Amino acid sequence: MTEGQLHLIDVREDHEYAQVNIPGSKHMPLSNFTAYVDEIRDLEGKKIIYCRSGNRSGQAIDFLRPLGVSNMENGGGISDVKNWLASK
Repeated sequence: MTEGQLHLIDVREDHEYAQVNIPGSKHMPLSNFTAYVDEIRDLEGKKIIYCRSGNRSGQAIDFLRPLGVSNMENGGGISDVKNWLASK
């Protein structure tokens, strides 16, 4: 999902994403995350990274930061992001 310069990145695994997801989000599973580094780096604007609980999204941010990726926020779990979007 891109709202202006806002990108929602879901790092949950395929089976989790298939069960429930946020329409328009970018699905980039943490288990294959290295394949997405360049794509994420090229995204302009804020990147909200989320998973089920916030743990894997934190790992993703910790992985990306030393690679020069900036403007990221740990969105926490998918329910947190859904609630945040609903409040907008």
